[in-house]
Amino acid sequence: AVRRLFLRLYALPGGARFDWGSLDLEQLLQLALLADMFMLGPAVVDELRALLRSALRTSEAIERLRHFCTSLETPPWLARLAGLANGGAAGGGSDGGDGRGSGGGPTDLASAVEPAQIRELAATVCSTGETSAARALRGIAVRRSTLSSPHALEVAEILCDVLRSKAHLQEEETVRGSIYKAADGCGAFLGVLVGFACACPMHLASLARAMYFPLAGEHLAVHRLGSCATAQYRDATARLLAAAAAARELPELLGVISESGHVEALEAAPAFAEALAAVEEGAQVEACRALGKIMKQLGELGSIRALRSLITAAMPQVSEEAQLELCSAVCGLSPDLRHQLLTEPLLRAAGPAAQLALCGALARLGDSRRVRAAATA
Repeated sequence: AVRRLFLRLYALPGGARFDWGSLDLEQLLQLALLADMFMLGPAVVDELRALLRSALRTSEAIERLRHFCTSLETPPWLARLAGLANGGAAGGGSDGGDGRGSGGGPTDLASAVEPAQIRELAATVCSTGETSAARALRGIAVRRSTLSSPHALEVAEILCDVLRSKAHLQEEETVRGSIYKAADGCGAFLGVLVGFACACPMHLASLARAMYFPLAGEHLAVHRLGSCATAQYRDATARLLAAAAAARELPELLGVISESGHVEALEAAPAFAEALAAVEEGAQVEACRALGKIMKQLGELGSIRALRSLITAAMPQVSEEAQLELCSAVCGLSPDLRHQLLTEPLLRAAGPAAQLALCGALARLGDSRRVRAAATA
């Protein structure tokens, strides 16, 4: 831990981000104590706070932090993160570091709201879509996320419960079977969900799982939602992709979408391409591996247009290694799908190494006309 702190202190200047590496909760707690012991500046403390917030995703992790804080003399900001102290000026303000935890402001009001009241407010948003109710719910959710990790986890669990209950949807019988249409407040509630996910990206994967998995295993898939609900799910997915990219959670989010089988929600190809472009090379490679599973699922659904637009949009945005992962996924598809996907726009979007891999796959199809067309591309 001492070695990592000294490496951080001698990190390259000029705003370069220091790579702390893979740290578990125990290592992060040691680093937090050492940073307080050495009286390091707010920049290092803010980085450690962000890493700890990301590690506190479960009630077990939060309990470990609370036990740690009650067993030892810890810095005030660590106690606030554990929910053992009110926000104040000491230790750098609230958990988020913005000072909103002090005084008698909106954050104090958010902390005073009971979980049952938050559930009731969420139900009101889902059923009515009232703007004032949605604004209040989002404000409470985001502000509680700055109070402490227990407060944030509590809000995440409430939002997940609402999603699992499908209170934001309305079931309707049709001649083709049951479908779910958007309730009056579906869009407003999903907006609250995205706002909270942006404020608390450590809970993004669990929120996405609750968003998609209640529909998995039923007669329903995303493309069988009502048209309005489909559009709202796709819009929410696009915004979650951006939040996941900013928080380095993109591979996890894609894995959740793939596991749930609701790959149609990824039809917002530009948003997906922008999310891929925003992450570092290692995350791009992991994301493209997850995309390979999604490509197979889209092919099985017969969503050729969505599949083609996703690959063509993603290819120019990623590194050479990530492009080769995409090529490997394309080569693993059926000959018929490869025949439809290996087009001139995709070849032009690829780098030299990926072009060679794609041309090899095209040549194996045995279509001389397509090979000549690719050579001229």
